[in-house]
Amino acid sequence: MENLEHQDHHDHHGHETEKYDPFKITLSILVVLLVVSNIFTVYYLFNKKDSGDNTNTNPIVNENTNDVPDDDLVDDDQEDDDTNDEVVVDLTEGEILVEWFPENEPVILEEFFGEDKIALQQQNYKYLELDTLSAEKKGKIIEGEYMGDLVYYVFIQEMGISQHTAIKHGDDVIVLNKGEYNICDNNRYEYLCIKNAGIKIKNLETPDSIDIPSSNLALVKYEYTTYKKFDNSTEDYKELFEYAPGKYIYEPSAAGSALYYFTEAEDHTIRDYRIELNFAGKEGDPAQYFGKNPHIFDITWSGNVQNEEAFLQQHVGSIFRGAAHARANYIDGIDDLKITGYTNTNDPIYELKDTDVKERDNDTKNIFEKMYDGIYSPKDDKISYEDFLTKHPIIFWEDPFGNILEFRNAAYMPAAEMAKPVIYLYPEKTTNIAVKVSPNKGLTITEPAYKDGWFVKADPDGTLYNYDDKQTYPYLFWEGLGIDYTMPKQGFVVAKEDVKTFLVDSLAKQGLVPAEYNEFIEFWAPKMQEKPYYFITFVPQPEFDRLAPLEVSPQPDTIIRVFMDYKGLNKKINVQPQILQAPARKGFVLIEWGGALR
Repeated sequence: MENLEHQDHHDHHGHETEKYDPFKITLSILVVLLVVSNIFTVYYLFNKKDSGDNTNTNPIVNENTNDVPDDDLVDDDQEDDDTNDEVVVDLTEGEILVEWFPENEPVILEEFFGEDKIALQQQNYKYLELDTLSAEKKGKIIEGEYMGDLVYYVFIQEMGISQHTAIKHGDDVIVLNKGEYNICDNNRYEYLCIKNAGIKIKNLETPDSIDIPSSNLALVKYEYTTYKKFDNSTEDYKELFEYAPGKYIYEPSAAGSALYYFTEAEDHTIRDYRIELNFAGKEGDPAQYFGKNPHIFDITWSGNVQNEEAFLQQHVGSIFRGAAHARANYIDGIDDLKITGYTNTNDPIYELKDTDVKERDNDTKNIFEKMYDGIYSPKDDKISYEDFLTKHPIIFWEDPFGNILEFRNAAYMPAAEMAKPVIYLYPEKTTNIAVKVSPNKGLTITEPAYKDGWFVKADPDGTLYNYDDKQTYPYLFWEGLGIDYTMPKQGFVVAKEDVKTFLVDSLAKQGLVPAEYNEFIEFWAPKMQEKPYYFITFVPQPEFDRLAPLEVSPQPDTIIRVFMDYKGLNKKINVQPQILQAPARKGFVLIEWGGALR
């Protein structure tokens, strides 16, 4: 009873019991410490963020470039995780980080380059035409060198559109290198801009290689993608797969001969890709179809015969879409094909069941007859049509997305003859000069004789003394075979009676003087008199350089290589005109002209 009364007494005065309970005191202290600790942590993190703590190099970038997050997208329970989702970008030396603008903003060239620089350029290069140039404001540098300056794209409309990245720093236009080429090195634009070889944009490019889901193949980025703005609102894009969060690979949804895969870069432009064929095998003849090399595919034909033929794995007719494959749109599907071999990865290789298939509805010949009669033009004896059909002239393969791609046997593609290219040399003083020219299919005729090149003494007036035969020449002459290429679509349609006048004007615009273009006209004008009209075009110099590489020592200060192609027409057609220009003739000048003789 005594114990019970004692307990009741303390229950009645419970505050005395709790005040001295050690467990409850300890718990209360821990709760207070936890609250204080949380308050201190929040205060520290908030002030660290606001103070711009630089312990992390180059903090930021939300790829969507939104300054304020959408509150509706923030889960209160994930606030700490969202803080950790901030992208931290480490920049190496020479790298910059750009905030890309969602829309392009055209600029006035006189304000962009400066009127004084434009006047100086026009004074020193008389062929500068401002209507070939344009520029757009693209973004702002937010980290790295030139921070705060704006980024622009400069466009040059010549043989297609070339795009160059520039930074406007004060009064200077600083052009970033694009591969080995910088427009500031070209005397057409040298007074408009300066170059900076050391700057690279960190947040711009897409991956060099992208794996294809459920496949052992990959897409590889094509180096020379044509500038094109991405617009995912158009129906011309077919989404293939997502390769990274919010990043997709597309293909054109409209049926066409060329197939290419592409994605959107951070500047909202397109990057082209092609499939890296795991059965491509070794490279064949290094002669190039405008940069498209044949490969000896790893194929075993029916009868256990190993393939020894080289095939073109890219679309020959796609100069400006170099990544393109040839899609066989003239067949309905696999049912039109038969298996004639397997790749080293056991993919079936197909050929046409019906050899009378026409590539286009209005064709008068089937696809093989067109290739045999109109394309296959060997230097030596031509095999019979029956034998031609047994040589696997066109084969097919199905890509991972269900497209049927065609590959053509390189042995039956044409080699256009490079007729009468001549090389003039004009050094500033009498100079010994070594010259080598290497058309992809070899030389057929040269004058003087070509013995691993020419070695001549050249005078400023162009007179050449050839050390080998001790004779003088007005120029170096050669003919050769170049591998097939697709004729440029831009050019001019000229009535046969106007050909000579047209050539005088167009060759002068490309930098030739009368003594040079008169020689050209004397050779070529008579060849363009059989048809009432002629489509005349000039192959861009970089493409000609690939078809017939030229080595000269010492290196000329100015090189102008003019290469013409043409086609007879029964009636006048509309074509997009080319813009013809040339560098100013300065210092040691090399001039070369020639054309494709078909």
